[in-house]
Amino acid sequence: MQRSLVPAQEVHVSFEDKKRHTNDMLGFNTSILTGQLAESTQNQYAQDFYDYLTFAGTRESALDPAIFSLWRTDLSSRERFLSPNTIN
Repeated sequence: MQRSLVPAQEVHVSFEDKKRHTNDMLGFNTSILTGQLAESTQNQYAQDFYDYLTFAGTRESALDPAIFSLWRTDLSSRERFLSPNTIN
């Protein structure tokens, strides 16, 4: 299965909806970071979680280390400033 992270830019998804989606799929979201990180950092995590879950497609795939590795490779091939060593 070919995967690629190409978010639909014309569709706006709020951070609250992204957090809800993450919670629905994985049972947690960025609310576990409340009081630990700034809201802007939490929102970036919400974006990243959402993008990864969109890439993975299912809970099972999201928890598969091989899919995570594919995601890191996809990100580094699309984003010139990202190295697989800095994507965690």
